Amino acid sequence: MDNEFLLYLNSQIITDDYSDEFINTILKFIKDYCKADSVILVDSESHRKDDFKVQEKSFQIEEEDFEVCLSGSHKRLIIRGKKREFQNDKYFKISLAVILGNMFKNKAIVEALKREKMMNYYMEIKSNFKM
Repeated sequence: MDNEFLLYLNSQIITDDYSDEFINTILKFIKDYCKADSVILVDSESHRKDDFKVQEKSFQIEEEDFEVCLSGSHKRLIIRGKKREFQNDKYFKISLAVILGNMFKNKAIVEALKREKMMNYYMEIKSNFKM
């Protein structure tokens, strides 16, 4: 059952809209699957705070927390008070780390492409006014 969840989750992370709302929806999906009290995204570089994200400085990890360090990222996912037993904790943790790490890498790429598109548009408008 964990494999089906992870495959489905992996299929859901590819989008062109990585808004906070989208990310919170993904995190809520994980929370519901894990039957957890809460899912917290700890981000040492974030200055925002909402239902799922907290700044590194204000967060204390507890002994029972299921911690996932996201691949290639400064983020950690904390699943607090999980009631679901996984078939293989280590496999689930690694898979979740890779999937969510890829989601944040994709987000960075999409944001960079949008910035580049806006810069190109700005440069095109600027060059049209010089004529």
